[in-house]
Amino acid sequence: SLGKTGRPCAAYSIVAGDVTGDGKGDIVVDTGFSDGPDDFLLRMFPGTASGLGTGVPYGGPAQPGRAATLADLDGDGHADLVTSDTSAVDPDGFNNAGAVTVVPGTGAGLDAAHARTITLATPGVTGASEGNDLFGAAVAAGDYDADGTADLTVGAPGKYLGTGAVSVIPGSADGPTGTGSILFTPESLDHPAAKARFGTALGATTRP
Repeated sequence: SLGKTGRPCAAYSIVAGDVTGDGKGDIVVDTGFSDGPDDFLLRMFPGTASGLGTGVPYGGPAQPGRAATLADLDGDGHADLVTSDTSAVDPDGFNNAGAVTVVPGTGAGLDAAHARTITLATPGVTGASEGNDLFGAAVAAGDYDADGTADLTVGAPGKYLGTGAVSVIPGSADGPTGTGSILFTPESLDHPAAKARFGTALGATTRP
């Protein structure tokens, strides 16, 4: 159980959603701190008829950053885990460009073998990845185009010298690929503002 981990809980990130697609909510806990070979350990607690089941460790390599949200980004009825790492480098090696990783959900839990990392340098994603963008500082998901599949929204508050930007990456049967993505700033909304840190926080999420 959560109460028997023997670790301080202050740094934990906890997200909820139906990963297994059985109609019961599951939670994923990310310890968010170094733990030897299990750095940033992820553990899923499946929902059962009698409450949360026993925690199942993530079966893949350590995911840097934090668990950000659970949402069905490929429309298969299973919530997918999104982790964010604002410290990830850009293609030139500059720090804090940021990245998010999508780990598909399945009936058996999280599918580490098919995890996919997305940045502003990913082919098809609008924008360019640059140091100090902080892409992933805020993450939300919702079905913004009403096609029955959740779409991903990612804040990049450091972009454009701190003006900030928000990336919207549509979901699809293949997950969020970048096709049809947009990147917008305060100026896009007719409210230009220097150093606004736009994208630092994103609103409430909705999940199909």
